Amino acid sequence: MTKEIELAAKAGAKARYPQTEDMTFSDIVHSDTDRLIYEMGFKDCAQWMATINPWNKYPEVRPTEYGHYEVFRAGADKQHYETWNNTGWAYNNKDITHWRNKVRPDGTKIR
Repeated sequence: MTKEIELAAKAGAKARYPQTEDMTFSDIVHSDTDRLIYEMGFKDCAQWMATINPWNKYPEVRPTEYGHYEVFRAGADKQHYETWNNTGWAYNNKDITHWRNKVRPDGTKIR
């Protein structure tokens, strides 16, 4: 390989694939999934998630089948996964205010 071709190959590789020393924190954090979400017209992952998998207010709406769900606990101000046992949540039943299905990035439900 001639010197010119070798230099051109290195320059092209660096242009397509930035080296870690050239990357900012923002470059590292924003994944391909984030770019796809933006290209679909959503401002961020939270807006996309709320569209494909909205929160349900508990106890007005209850899950219909046993399983694990993402829940929001108002008292602790946090989200986590919890087991629904067909009569209530396994733990923190009085503190849970909202729930939703666990979903994959493509929108399909995780059991």
